[in-house]
Amino acid sequence: MSKQWSAADIPSQAGKRVIITGANSGIGYHAALKLARKGAHVILACRDRQRGESALARLTTDTPGAQVELALLDLASLASVREFAANQLAQRLPLHLLNNNAGVMAPPRRLERCSVPASSQDAILEGLESAYAAAWAWVAEERAAAAAGTMKVGPAAGP
Repeated sequence: MSKQWSAADIPSQAGKRVIITGANSGIGYHAALKLARKGAHVILACRDRQRGESALARLTTDTPGAQVELALLDLASLASVREFAANQLAQRLPLHLLNNNAGVMAPPRRLERCSVPASSQDAILEGLESAYAAAWAWVAEERAAAAAGTMKVGPAAGP
């Protein structure tokens, strides 16, 4: 019988840069906590500043010296995704892991700035589109940089 996997099996993540969406609670928080304990620089990508700051405080209390930061990201808003991606790309730092943990589940009806109603189905699709838009922006940036010979491409790969 094989040994059951546990978080102790995670290798060192020192020098790795990680973004986790929805990292303020649940699976996202625990993934951030485990990766921070293994030495990763973890970016908590959260929609709500207060909940994100609370998670950041809990994480730094649980793991003193952890390299963690909060970045605001609302996956139901393409404008927020664009701003988040632009801010991250402007840092010119490699991304080693993107954990698309956050989900949009039965959100309240709301109008975006573009005046399109975000019904539950639309918001779910927008959230998925947003997550993939951010990921593909990174892949495109990494590929362009690699083609120009300006930086090493990490394990991220597109089709």
